Amino acid sequence: MQLHRTLRRSPTSPNKAPSPDTNALPSPCSYSGGSHAAILIPNVDSPDSEGSRSDGTDEEGSLSNILAYEDTAISQQPHIAHKPHVPSTYPLDHLRSVVESLLDPPVSRTCQSKRDYTPKPDRTFHTCLAAVTAEDYKYLVNKGALQLLPCVLRNKLLAAYVKYVHPLLPLLDLGTFLSGVIDGDDEQFESPLLYQAVMFAGSIFIQDVDGEAQDQSLTAILFERTKVLYEFETEQRAYTQIQALLLMTLWHGDMSRHKGPSYWLDLAFSTAERVGLLQDEFWTYDSPSIKPLMWCCLYVRDRIISLGSRRPVRMPVSRYPSSVLGITTFIHEEYSDSVLESLGSAASMLTRSSREQSAMLFTELVKLSYCVGTILDYLYEGAWIPLPCRSSLYSLTPKCNVPPITKPSCEKLLQSWIQLLPLTATYHLPLFPSDRGRESVETVFLVHKAFLYLLYLTAMAVIYRTGPENRPSNSSLPNLKGLRASTSQIKRVLTELDDMDLLRFLPGTSVTIIMFAIEASVLDLQGSDSIVRLQAMSNLYACEEAALNLLQVYPTAELALLKTRTARSNLLGLVET
Repeated sequence: MQLHRTLRRSPTSPNKAPSPDTNALPSPCSYSGGSHAAILIPNVDSPDSEGSRSDGTDEEGSLSNILAYEDTAISQQPHIAHKPHVPSTYPLDHLRSVVESLLDPPVSRTCQSKRDYTPKPDRTFHTCLAAVTAEDYKYLVNKGALQLLPCVLRNKLLAAYVKYVHPLLPLLDLGTFLSGVIDGDDEQFESPLLYQAVMFAGSIFIQDVDGEAQDQSLTAILFERTKVLYEFETEQRAYTQIQALLLMTLWHGDMSRHKGPSYWLDLAFSTAERVGLLQDEFWTYDSPSIKPLMWCCLYVRDRIISLGSRRPVRMPVSRYPSSVLGITTFIHEEYSDSVLESLGSAASMLTRSSREQSAMLFTELVKLSYCVGTILDYLYEGAWIPLPCRSSLYSLTPKCNVPPITKPSCEKLLQSWIQLLPLTATYHLPLFPSDRGRESVETVFLVHKAFLYLLYLTAMAVIYRTGPENRPSNSSLPNLKGLRASTSQIKRVLTELDDMDLLRFLPGTSVTIIMFAIEASVLDLQGSDSIVRLQAMSNLYACEEAALNLLQVYPTAELALLKTRTARSNLLGLVET
């Protein structure tokens, strides 16, 4: 028996859906079967190889100096001597300068090797924006949307992008982009929108600015620049618009100020439909093209965002990119010495072996996204849910009267994915950690493998929420045993990443994963078994700790914190203020 039921939508009005993410259960083992009753996952070969990885971080001025140069000449400050060994005409100034020199000896400019204290005017794009009026152009300049970043900060963000964004979202012709920004004159870069979008995406994953904790304002500023450039239609090429919009779906900041990921994905789908990008049967594969990769990126973001926002998928489940997976990335690209030098340790991600590893991981993510879309379509349906605070909310709810074969088929589909997963894509802690820590390619790929496994665990939890196999199909009771196993594995992975200080490098979907784990733990807290309740409380504490760490990067993690604290206060009969 085969299931052919799919979700379809109007070609002109995409469904709306916000975005976090999810995952669920066992670990890989040897298995050779790729097909099961009711649901098939195509068997596509994927390259196996490992690469090297790194983190390019350089020093630069403080965030305020980076975004706006406002220097005041020392000669304009009245009570300080212009020359340290020449007394000023004010009383006690010489004595004061002597004391200060003893407490904090002056450092020669020549010793300050990595910092550039020379005041520079802001660099801006000189790109011709034909569709922008003079008045709008002046507004964009005043908003800082056309401002270029200092080269040191720019290279730091590009390094973070190469390591943590591009491997699982390869929507750019990376070689052409890096060459245009680094080798060429970035002031003449053809798309300010794409430039700011890439800088925004990279800023999510930089470790620090000026040695301090990453300030969320940098990410917010770069996102605001990208948003303004898109809204003022500075980019006329549709494919570049789609690339920028897909990067904007990575926004997990203040949702009261900006739209969420689902909104930007809807815009990306509308543009893709308008230019025929979704009609992949018309593609030709005679030469490398970015279009198949963009199609796959739309496919992946659709499934992941639908899982987090709990909205129906946009692409029909019957669509599977089997012909696309053969073209995964530009593995044979060559990069100039200046590009490799600018990226620092992140240049290791551009070696042949690293690109093959990235291509293989993205291929597995596309396959897993197919599984996620199938589960959401076969076991859930969109419905309006009444809410006390407002009229109703459109969300996914478990279907009634699901055929008995459907749920076991969904489980087998996920199990076949984890069993057929290449060993080089399997998440496990290294026996001998790299001496380079976060700088190593192995550590970067460990984060990406962990995300794949977490997404799998969450997808399995989504199945278990519909109820155990031996219960009627219309039962709303979840499979608590299966949920418990998935949640325990999610907790283990989050704890391991936290111990290695890698948790903050997970994508924003990790917030969704934590939310699913919290909901499963809350169900166990309502049981009568004291051991189960203790385990559930331990899971809640682990989720709270992970949410606290992710809060530095993703403000939406505050929702997860609120859920854990509410659950704890309800258990103890307390009301938190």
